[in-house]
Amino acid sequence: MLGEELALSEKQFKNWYHGRVKSRPYPKAGKVLEAMFPPWTVQELLARPDSSSAEPVPQASDSRRTDPEGAPSAPESLLATDARQSARFALAMAATNVSDVALEQLDADVDRLARTYVSQPVTTLFEEIRSLRADVFRLLEGRQRPGQTSHLFLAAARLCGLSAHVCLDLGDYSSATTQARTARQCAELAGSKELVGWIRSVESLIAYWDGRPTEAVSLARAGRANAGSPSATTRLASLEARACARVGDAEGALAALRVSQEARHLLGGGEQSGGGVFEFPEAKQWAYAGTTLLTIGGAHLGAAIDASTRAVELYRTAPDADRSSGDLLAAHVDLAGAHLAVGDLDATRVMAEVVLGAPVERRTASILRRMHGLAESLSPPARSGSPVARTVRSEILDFCRSRPALPQPSAHAELTS
Repeated sequence: MLGEELALSEKQFKNWYHGRVKSRPYPKAGKVLEAMFPPWTVQELLARPDSSSAEPVPQASDSRRTDPEGAPSAPESLLATDARQSARFALAMAATNVSDVALEQLDADVDRLARTYVSQPVTTLFEEIRSLRADVFRLLEGRQRPGQTSHLFLAAARLCGLSAHVCLDLGDYSSATTQARTARQCAELAGSKELVGWIRSVESLIAYWDGRPTEAVSLARAGRANAGSPSATTRLASLEARACARVGDAEGALAALRVSQEARHLLGGGEQSGGGVFEFPEAKQWAYAGTTLLTIGGAHLGAAIDASTRAVELYRTAPDADRSSGDLLAAHVDLAGAHLAVGDLDATRVMAEVVLGAPVERRTASILRRMHGLAESLSPPARSGSPVARTVRSEILDFCRSRPALPQPSAHAELTS
């Protein structure tokens, strides 16, 4: 009708709704109002609901009027006032502080952050994730149409999930848990079962690295019971397998690995999530299998080497944007540990050196934990006489003394976040 889409700000709407208008609106806004609520004019729609501006309510003596044909009619001024109240309510429901274009841009920004998270240092993405999440929170404090509110809750859930990953990678498990809990609540408010399942996997991951493997198993199983897609099942079953192995439940771990493999077959090579950190690619699945089989140990060490090697191969042939630096390093640490377990110190050194060459910003909390564990495995008396073992262990301990740090936020950022 108008040839363009116009949106009213929340402040503008409140001024109109409460009659706090000293002059007529701009012509375009006036046309919107008159087109939405014919036959009233802008002045009638924005009139104050008091005696000076409202039409007089008829007295009992003139409350019934006669139409041209002589039939009685309802009091017109009372009906008109009542209709204006409904018109103002409709105007309130149409008011929004966000446009559809802004929501599209928000989705694009979150997708980009999710994709780049797997291949870029967390310290370079933290501020943008934090700032965008704060913007979404501020929008949710305002007024939108119901569908737009759900859209914003979905974006908030994804951004809080990314924030949880930031905290996890930097070793702040308490903050990671808080971010994940908020993410889950937002996902539930958005009505996204699939995203709730993904967040359950993040909560399981946090518990695993926080030294709560039994809870990690429970969280993964709870998520798997409500998984909305094969992709979610693949991720959650892989997490369950790794945590089961940590608590000594080899049978449960192997059973979960089988579930993960079966779910992968159902995917048919495709993913159903938003990309990047929200996906669970085949390479990552092999990396988790390698860790699980290495933890079980014994007759499964050969399979552990095969699984971790497969993960490395898949990541090395993947596009740069899809190459998870953290998972690639983790697979090399697992290979070093598996080769050490079968007594091949030279192969252990080769794999460890790949990780030792990683820059400080790539040394996430989980990589440092894994490398500490490898150093401990190199320290038993049986290996103390090996120059290779002593050298690698010393280099690992030096490596673990440096860790990434976030830039200090400005005072303005603290106040506005």
